[in-house]
Amino acid sequence: MEYVLDYPGANDLIQSFPVYLARTHLAESLLAAGFRGITWRAALITQGDAYDEYPQSAVPNDYQWLVPGTAGDDCWLLDGELIVSDRMMEVLRGCNLNECDIEHLS
Repeated sequence: MEYVLDYPGANDLIQSFPVYLARTHLAESLLAAGFRGITWRAALITQGDAYDEYPQSAVPNDYQWLVPGTAGDDCWLLDGELIVSDRMMEVLRGCNLNECDIEHLS
């Protein structure tokens, strides 16, 4: 999967419907925790035209493609939105998610 990045972002998790990308350190934390319902695939990050406005920033290429599982796993999709278990959310809270919209599912 190739993802074109338009600006330097520091987020550990990127959503670009219907794809989710996680920085390698986050992917490793989620793997180590043994969460159910996550498959990891390779992702190639390339520089978009707008990235030229940020000449001091290197394009990060340390993202993995997060493929969610099915309902009942620790991670799945519901109407295109990523749903995670409470336990997985605890891991995510320790990450940089400044540009992510997070809502509690009640």
